[in-house]
Amino acid sequence: MWANADEFFNILTSQVYRFQNQGFITIGGDFNARCGLQEDYIEGADDMCKRDIIDHNENNHGYHLIDFLISTNIAILNGRKGSNDFTCVSHKGKSVVDYIISPYEQLGNYRTFEILS
Repeated sequence: MWANADEFFNILTSQVYRFQNQGFITIGGDFNARCGLQEDYIEGADDMCKRDIIDHNENNHGYHLIDFLISTNIAILNGRKGSNDFTCVSHKGKSVVDYIISPYEQLGNYRTFEILS
């Protein structure tokens, strides 16, 4: 297990840089990250369409994920391609903590994206 979010994202960043020139990169999973209204790109600098955001809550893992995405030019597909829905539904409520992410320049390779509950 990771000691903390910094360690996890440092290792993930090194893996992205290691494999970025070897082919198509898609990463998916439970990041336990609630990004809320934070943008996963730099407005005015990156040419990206906005995400349809349904979970407006944020947490510390979300801040780490957003920092990672911006530093590696990777974007969230959730809410950007196809339908959008919550990825975690429990007696505590609904949230989006599971993401599919891919480099900015590869987003055009996705025609649609769907979350099945």
